[in-house]
Amino acid sequence: QIALGGGSILYDAATGQPASAAVTDSMQRFRKEVGGPPISLAWSPDQTRLAIGFSDAGHVLLLDTRDGTWRALRPIHSGWVRALAFSPDGTRLATAGRDATVKVLAAENLATLLELRDHRSDVRTVAWSADGRTLASADREGRILKHRLPQTIP
Repeated sequence: QIALGGGSILYDAATGQPASAAVTDSMQRFRKEVGGPPISLAWSPDQTRLAIGFSDAGHVLLLDTRDGTWRALRPIHSGWVRALAFSPDGTRLATAGRDATVKVLAAENLATLLELRDHRSDVRTVAWSADGRTLASADREGRILKHRLPQTIP
């Protein structure tokens, strides 16, 4: 029951009040340092992390929702981060970019594990299979692609 609102502050949707002073301060600090509003969100399966994709220069912020600390901040795409999805086990994060790429990142530090360049237009969404070995992605042209991930990806 938490949502991002105007000014990029985490709010409790039930009360309309800021959810956490630490998280609010962290989000405001990010907006000052990097800029651009958030346009995509994904909760980790254990709900201790929130991945936030921005419309600036393709940044992804990994936020610890318990205390508001930044676990990682990295430029991932060369444009908007359209969608994010944690793997079922929470160890990987898939991203969809306006730059027509899908990336698979390590969820702890946002290091790139795999980059997929099969789309011809901006990728709008990504979704994991239940076993975490396959990704589906869809682009602006309506193409839906199934990506079987290599066994070498942790």
